[in-house]
Amino acid sequence: MRKLRLLPIIVSALILAGAAVGLGQPQTTSAAPVGAAQNVTPYSHSCLDNGSVLTRFAWSPSGWGTQWFDISAVNNGFAHSFLNAGPLAPTANQLDWYQLVTNTRYYVRVNTFTNIGWLPSDTITFVTPSCGSFTPPSNPQSQVLDSDSVRFTWDRGQNNEWFCLDMALSQGDLVNFGPTFSNWGCGMTGESYTAHGLACGLKHYWRVYGAGAYGSGYTPIREFTPGNCAFSPPTDPNATVINSNTVKFEWESGTNNIFFCVDTAENEEDLKGIKGTFMNHGCGVTAETFTSSVVPCGKQQVFRIWAVGPGTNGYSPIGSFTTGVCPITAPTNLDADTIDADTVHFEWTKGVDNITHCLDWAESENDLNTLSGTFENACNISGSEYTLDSLDCNTTYYWRVFARGTGGSAATSVVETAKTAQCAT
Repeated sequence: MRKLRLLPIIVSALILAGAAVGLGQPQTTSAAPVGAAQNVTPYSHSCLDNGSVLTRFAWSPSGWGTQWFDISAVNNGFAHSFLNAGPLAPTANQLDWYQLVTNTRYYVRVNTFTNIGWLPSDTITFVTPSCGSFTPPSNPQSQVLDSDSVRFTWDRGQNNEWFCLDMALSQGDLVNFGPTFSNWGCGMTGESYTAHGLACGLKHYWRVYGAGAYGSGYTPIREFTPGNCAFSPPTDPNATVINSNTVKFEWESGTNNIFFCVDTAENEEDLKGIKGTFMNHGCGVTAETFTSSVVPCGKQQVFRIWAVGPGTNGYSPIGSFTTGVCPITAPTNLDADTIDADTVHFEWTKGVDNITHCLDWAESENDLNTLSGTFENACNISGSEYTLDSLDCNTTYYWRVFARGTGGSAATSVVETAKTAQCAT
């Protein structure tokens, strides 16, 4: 099997009516008539084991008729001493030509035969590569210019026609083309490159890729770190209390702030020491606002915004706010102990924001719910227990605890039963 070695393209356009344009990218001339093929390009070269060159050509066909591909080593307008391939279909747009001589200039065109005669494309000239031995680029050097600019240099190696500068923020990404991989200046033919807009203050890994007629390869991997980033912490922290547990935080971003965390606590000691009542919210957010719905209710809080920058971090000034009153919850864990025939001791556990209580009782659940008949209550109980006497003996009572909180809020417990002792005989 023939082994191919990929080459960069060395091409130029030639206007036959004028002078040669010199080496560079193919250029469109005005010589081609309407209906001729366009954009004839020798877009890749390969060195073959027998010392010859395979060149692949592409073009944009007009579709007006059968095509012939003409090639010559002499710039004589294809008057004589040229070869061709054809006929090619009107839609053909690619051709491989084997056995070209190395380091030789050729002239090519695509000629379309139509019902109004031959319509030749522009003539393109190119030089085949010099196929020989290859060594990769070497001696990579970097010079940090400032916080985001670095100049790179390297030695050319043998038969390297063009280069790419590869970079990443980890060696794994560099080798495996991972998420932080990028390349710079691909296709350049010189031995230096200055990159701007790099991530300041972060270590980078880099190498140079070179390609030529007989191979391709890399320099050794090197490291560099651009200068320290300009950094300033967030400013103007603000907190807007939305309800008892929800607060909207806003701030102004500083310089080179990549992402943020909102830190809260009940006092500055916990906030700065990251202990006790400390909490953080929305870590990783990149916007200048975050709304948290898990802030403790009914508490005075202090807060600040933490920002991370390239290789550094910092805090905003400390602000403060007080969350809304915690939502009231009903008393729980109701318990009744019968003392004697007319006395029962009632106990319960206070719910959130239970300021005062009423103990309700009745001899039927309907009377209890409708506040009628045998319904009675004892109110203004600030604690969590109460003893009733003068009850009827051997009687079952339905009872519950009604709690009132801040701002008139209220909550009622579940209903339980209690029975007094047997009547004395």
